[in-house]
Amino acid sequence: ADWEDRPWHHRRADALMDLIRAHTARLSGADRYLVHVVMTATGAEILGGEPLHPATTARIRCDCSTVTHWVGETGEPLHLGRKQRSWNLAQRRAITVRDRGRCRFPNCQRTHTDIHHVQPWQAGGPTDITNGILLCPHHHTLIHDGWTITGDINHTLVFRRPTSL
Repeated sequence: ADWEDRPWHHRRADALMDLIRAHTARLSGADRYLVHVVMTATGAEILGGEPLHPATTARIRCDCSTVTHWVGETGEPLHLGRKQRSWNLAQRRAITVRDRGRCRFPNCQRTHTDIHHVQPWQAGGPTDITNGILLCPHHHTLIHDGWTITGDINHTLVFRRPTSL
C-alpha cells in the first residue's frame, strides 16, 4: 500500500525502524546512504531515470556514499564505479572487440583470456574499459607476480619484468 494509505501507527513504527537501521549502520561503519548516480550524455540521473540538477548532485555527494555509473549513448554500462569489481557483459564485449579476442602480451596469440585491471582494483583502479585488457592465464599470472604494464590501452602497451628477476 502507499505510505499515505497506511495507518499512522504503522508509519510511525516504520519511521522508527528506519532511524534505528540508519544509526546501527553508522555505528558499524557501513554506508549511511548509498546513492547510484548514472551519468549519461545529457547529464546525471538516479537509477530509474529521474534527472538530477548539478546542485542536487553536489548535495547528495556531501553526506552520502555515491557510486557513479557512466553509460554510453544507447545506455550500455561503460564504468561501474568503485563499488563494482567484476566486469559486466557489455564491458567484456567492448574489451574483447578492442583487444581482438587475444591476449595483449607481446607475441601471444592465445584466445582463452581473462580481463585484467591495468591499474589494480586494490589501488583504486576503476572497473571500466579504459582500465581492462585481455590476458591469457599464463601472462595474467606474470602480471600478478610483479610485471608492470605502461602505455596506451587502446594502442601499444609495454610489459616490463620486475627488476628482481
